[in-house]
Amino acid sequence: MKLKDKVAIVTGAGTGIGRAIALAYAQEGAALVLTGRTGETLAKVADEVGALGGEALVVRASVADAADVRRMVDEAQARFGEINVLVNNAGVFIYKGFLDLSLSDWDDTINTNLKGIFLCCQAVLPGMVKQKQGNIINISSIHGKIGDANLAAHCASKFGVIGLTQALARELIDHNINVNVICPGQVSSNWVDEPTMLPTPLSTRLRPADVARVAVFLASPDSSIMTGSVIDVFGGTSVRIH
Repeated sequence: MKLKDKVAIVTGAGTGIGRAIALAYAQEGAALVLTGRTGETLAKVADEVGALGGEALVVRASVADAADVRRMVDEAQARFGEINVLVNNAGVFIYKGFLDLSLSDWDDTINTNLKGIFLCCQAVLPGMVKQKQGNIINISSIHGKIGDANLAAHCASKFGVIGLTQALARELIDHNINVNVICPGQVSSNWVDEPTMLPTPLSTRLRPADVARVAVFLASPDSSIMTGSVIDVFGGTSVRIH
C-alpha cells in the first residue's frame, strides 16, 4: 500500500472529488481526517472508509474560518500525531455574469477557494517543517488556467491557487515538503451520463475517481521529486482527439 502509516487531511471530503480522494487514500493505507461543512455527508464517508478497513476522524469545519481550521488541525494532531498529507479540495462554484456577482458571491468564492488553502497550509505547515516531511496537494481547476465567461470569481480563485502552490513549493523545498496542484476538467459526480454536460471526445467522462488516482500518486513516494507541478486532468475537456 502506497500510503501505509500516513495521515492525510482532506478538506471538502463529503462529496465528489474530496470523497473519492479519501476513499482512494484509505485503500492505500492512510488514516484520514475528513473535514467539511456538512457533518452528515462526512459521517457517510467515514463509514465508507471504515468498510475499507481504514480509520477516519470527522471534523466539521469551514476552511474559510481561521478558528475552525486551527481546531481541525489540533483535533487531527491530538488523534493521529504527525500530519503527512494535506489535500486542499474544499471549494464553491458560482456561475454568474460579472455584473450579477454580489460582493457576498465574490467573498464566499475567494474565502473558500483561496483563503481556505492559505489558512489550512499555515495551520499544518509548522508540523511538517518540524518533521522535515510533507505533501500538500491543492485542487485548482481547468478554470485556473483558462478563463471563461460567467466564472470571474471562480477563475480568479483558481488561478490564485496555482500561484500560491508554486510560491509555496519554492519556499518549502529545503524543508522536504512537496507542494503540487491538480487541475481537473469537467468532472461528473454520477456514474451515468448527464445530458446537460458538455460532450467530451474521450470514451468515458472524467470522474472523481480519476482525479483521486492522481492525488494518490502525488501523496506517495512515486512523486517524491515533484514539487511546484501543475497537473492537468482534463479528461478531454480541452483537447480533441482525431
